[in-house]
Amino acid sequence: MPAITGWTRELTLFDNLLDLDRAGASARLLQLTGEASIGKTRLLAEFCAGARRRGWTVAAGRAERTTEPFGGVADAVDACLRRAPQTLWDQLAAAELSALAAVLPAAATRLTTTRPAACGTAQAQPYGALRVLLGHLARPRGLLLALDDAHLAGPETMALLRHLVRRPPDGPVLVVTVVRRSAQACQVADELRQAAAGASFQAWELRAPAAELPAVGEVVCDPEPEGGEEPELEALSKRETQVARFVSMGCTNQQIASRLGLSQKTVETYMARIFKKLAVCSRTQVAYCLGRLDALADSRPLAG
Repeated sequence: MPAITGWTRELTLFDNLLDLDRAGASARLLQLTGEASIGKTRLLAEFCAGARRRGWTVAAGRAERTTEPFGGVADAVDACLRRAPQTLWDQLAAAELSALAAVLPAAATRLTTTRPAACGTAQAQPYGALRVLLGHLARPRGLLLALDDAHLAGPETMALLRHLVRRPPDGPVLVVTVVRRSAQACQVADELRQAAAGASFQAWELRAPAAELPAVGEVVCDPEPEGGEEPELEALSKRETQVARFVSMGCTNQQIASRLGLSQKTVETYMARIFKKLAVCSRTQVAYCLGRLDALADSRPLAG
């Protein structure tokens, strides 16, 4: 696979997330949002390759429109389970294994061949059992769970992601989802951010890198704001920051107005102030600034 170009900043920030996850042994969720055909899937593949080079276990899948519960997440985790050592299986309680067997073929095979007596055991909740399993898979070096096309994920998968940010697995787990920029992506990010209470969720708005610009006539994202200095989020008021974050999730002015209980005219006024304070001229640049600020703030070492 040829080397990726144009995503240097994103790759560096992702590398920092791996350091933080391993050091803090905590779970985090990162959502990558961008327009179609700008290289989101290619960037996710590079994230997975970088995690493998660092010794992480990688479970990578793609969401599809399907009636199967947990969709691409189940496929990704199941592939890891088929390579899991006996010690991992020994750590699962009978109720957890029984719950996992309902959604993971590898667990179903293990249940019927090695613990037939557990087949009648009362099942644990699948969300809790999957959370415990991810914690085991994360040991000792870390687990990256990567889900492409997450905007196609079913309700079970979304419920699992909310569960993971509310009750993180016991171990260094990093979940990365890729979604196409849309109103639905805005809603997904909003739900996850609320579930995480801002503690373990990040949303990055991606733009087409300069080295991989589409052909003439195709739609491209705006370039990053001019100037070498980082924008100051502190310059925005609390309400302006709320509006800017909704912009970074792909929401329209009408959607932002509805979510915040404001008139569309008021949102337009806030947008004008945000553009001026951040020295930008487009919504994509606002999203880019917010993504940079969030990622940089999260990559800085904690005081003390």
